[in-house]
Amino acid sequence: MSQEAEKAFRRMQINKEREEEVRREMEAIKAKYESEIKEIQVKLEEEKAKGKEREFLFLERENTLLRNYQAGKINRVTTDSEQTKSCVIEQCKAMEEYMQKMEEIKKRYKEIEEIHAAEFKKIQERHSGNITTWNKTHGNCVLQ
Repeated sequence: MSQEAEKAFRRMQINKEREEEVRREMEAIKAKYESEIKEIQVKLEEEKAKGKEREFLFLERENTLLRNYQAGKINRVTTDSEQTKSCVIEQCKAMEEYMQKMEEIKKRYKEIEEIHAAEFKKIQERHSGNITTWNKTHGNCVLQ
């Protein structure tokens, strides 16, 4: 009886050690996921900030041109109709440039989103076995 009790006690200790090891591995995986997610969020915020900055600079330039025009600082040698046409043309060109830049920004943003989604999926697939094993052994995982 004593030997059986010792064997059972050793098995319990081994199981506790295994559980602790799995718990440490899960915490490491969780920490890695969290750090990767934070990196992705920081990159996305940087891209958003760049887009807003470009938009602000464009609007600021447009406002400056409008103020200069209204204040009479733009050359008034041309006739009003010529000046109006050139102003309209400049505005159209500026808007086209702005739209092209915005489309490029959208493309880059979508590419980054797709890359991040693919990376996240790879990480999930890579660790799905560990998570499944953990869930079977210990119940639902906190990461999901």
